[in-house]
Amino acid sequence: MLIVANYDWLVRMPPKGRLITILREAILARKLNARIVAAPSDLWSLRLNLHASVLIAAAGGWTLICQNSVEQAQQFLLPNPVPALWIWPKVEVRKWITEEESAKPGRLALLAASGDPVRKRYFLQLRNQLEDSGFETVDTQKNLPWDDYFSLVRSAKLVATTCWIQPIFHVGPERFRRLIADGHITMRVWEGFAVGATVLVPEVSALREIGFEANKHYLNLPPAGEWDTWVLPPAESLTAIGLAGHRRFLELAGL
Repeated sequence: MLIVANYDWLVRMPPKGRLITILREAILARKLNARIVAAPSDLWSLRLNLHASVLIAAAGGWTLICQNSVEQAQQFLLPNPVPALWIWPKVEVRKWITEEESAKPGRLALLAASGDPVRKRYFLQLRNQLEDSGFETVDTQKNLPWDDYFSLVRSAKLVATTCWIQPIFHVGPERFRRLIADGHITMRVWEGFAVGATVLVPEVSALREIGFEANKHYLNLPPAGEWDTWVLPPAESLTAIGLAGHRRFLELAGL
């Protein structure tokens, strides 16, 4: 038996008696000979991860890591971390994965514009280069119905996003803050790889540690102050990067 300690259950647990509740659930899981799995939304969200870690440590199980590397998860002492690049059910996976290894058609480029206003400003110069090269650019801001969003990503030739850590997480003792990674891989990155689009993203160490190489499997974007020296590669290079990233994603995700 497998029990999933999901985000909604953890975050909605009443503060009063929370630890007792967690221990009670762990004891019940052991009686049922069940194992616990949890997928932390952020490695450094100590409150939520503490509860899931107690469950896993007491009853046995695994911490699914889909935004960072296993090595980065170990920095925060998460129990039994295992990589899980793509955690959709198989019926959903089949909808996302590109069936043919061929160049993506079209000239649609998606720019992530939700979550962080700095991200939208960051992409201004990229937008100019894309449009000068004949791409149609569309900002995505979590305002579409799921089916419309899915169709949009599936039709994208390029997918641009960032993997920055939001400032709200850079709190606490310096020793703790030093452990926080330089970024975490967003679902938009995995979606881009899955549909065979060329992923454009500032370099983040988690991608390298998992097995993706900058400018081979994804196009590395520059720091905010260095756009003047960055040039969009030709169409042939973008296509080659998109195909390589898609193949590498399928290989590492076991698909």
